Amino acid sequence: RLTGVRSKVAVESTNEKVDAIGTCIGERGSRIASILKELNGEKVDLVLYSEDPAEFIQNALSPAKNVIVSIIDQEKTNEALAIVPDDELPMAYGKKGINIRLAARLTKFKINVKTMTQVQEEGNQ
Repeated sequence: RLTGVRSKVAVESTNEKVDAIGTCIGERGSRIASILKELNGEKVDLVLYSEDPAEFIQNALSPAKNVIVSIIDQEKTNEALAIVPDDELPMAYGKKGINIRLAARLTKFKINVKTMTQVQEEGNQ
């Protein structure tokens, strides 16, 4: 959470018939509205939790789309590489880097973000 700015919250449902994010939002936003009111309008991103760290990081980087996540080291450094299409880089980082910082806090991974072009250029060297 970045107090007064934005929070990312991971949610999960043990019942496959229940949409965890939809349930938290409520009918016409009724559930989330009361929470937002208590937080004085702070933005809240609801992220689908996953046991798979790569999938969880991918979800946490939303609203960026088509993110490819590779876990580099989960044992010692909890480091991951997220590869995004060139036009999705601003979405992955977010305004002033807020999205990437919150995703890293939420997943407890150090997330390095690179574009497809950067990865291809590094591969050609």
